[in-house]
Amino acid sequence: MEGRAAYATADVSSLEQVERAVDKITSELGTADILINNAGIGKFGSFMDIDPKDWKTVIDVNLMGVYYVTRTVLPQLLEKNKGDIINISSTSGLRGTAGSSAYSASKCGLLSLTELLAQEVRKHNIRVSALTPSMFATEFVSKENVQDHDSEKFMQREKLADYMLAQLKLHPSVFIPSSSLWATNPF
Repeated sequence: MEGRAAYATADVSSLEQVERAVDKITSELGTADILINNAGIGKFGSFMDIDPKDWKTVIDVNLMGVYYVTRTVLPQLLEKNKGDIINISSTSGLRGTAGSSAYSASKCGLLSLTELLAQEVRKHNIRVSALTPSMFATEFVSKENVQDHDSEKFMQREKLADYMLAQLKLHPSVFIPSSSLWATNPF
């Protein structure tokens, strides 16, 4: 089976940029069947040390970005009366993590957004789920805390992609509302 791809760049914290990007991709590929919300940033430090502007930026990207992208793509899924939305949260969204107040709050908010959206659109055969991965071997992980980013102990991007693909292959009458994926022993 041959696939087609298209891309558009956008600052997900800008509704106007998101709408332009989705319009571009839709004009090239047609309407969406699957939406994976995976844009995210983090600013780390103690609660009082994180500048309020940085706090807002994290919320704008990690939570408002998902809202904007989903709000723009969801009408396509509603029109088809089917589809999948997968939101990438974090284990830090399940429980606040010291030193990551803005990140944890944004990812916790994303879990609530996922749950309420799943309840609203289930009647339209749209599955909405959240994945809460732990440590990945990416640039996002602090290099001071991690010596070997390629370690087999860390989750690799491909493993998350494999998991999402398996989830998407489930019969349309079944969905996994949320699931956590943990690195076996990253330290």
